[in-house]
Amino acid sequence: MIDGFLVRELTRRCDYRPDVIAKIQGMIFNCWDKPLDMKATVNNRMLETLWFHYLDSGYLSARILDYITEDNISYIDRSVIQELIDSLPVKPFKVMSIHDCFRVLPNYGNDLREQYNLQLMLIAKSNLLSFTLSQVMGKEIKVDKQNPNMWKHIMDSNYTLS
Repeated sequence: MIDGFLVRELTRRCDYRPDVIAKIQGMIFNCWDKPLDMKATVNNRMLETLWFHYLDSGYLSARILDYITEDNISYIDRSVIQELIDSLPVKPFKVMSIHDCFRVLPNYGNDLREQYNLQLMLIAKSNLLSFTLSQVMGKEIKVDKQNPNMWKHIMDSNYTLS
């Protein structure tokens, strides 16, 4: 379950649309005085769902970028969205994956490795395992981390990507 999530998240973060990111950054810096307009739309409900998942799990999916508008950006913490944007590769690139096997052009191999490490670090830092198990089991499940600071070492690790 988490491995499929990781593949989708890597693909989404590596192959982002620069025009969408530029538009969101414009909203982050220019919509401070715009009042919140959270009408019951599919877009706003999805933004709210993804934001609550982030608050509950500690992991923010890049999917949220697809649902941010001038009308609902006041609902979420802009600094968290800016952190997500800052974590994206400088230049987007295509990722082809089959299960947990990734293919990119050779000049993007290191960018993919950095994104992979970043996702593993964010997952380790979050409560995603407890959050996922709680959803599957239908009751609150807490997973105690043996080493709660493990995430600090993940970015400097080397993982074999094939």
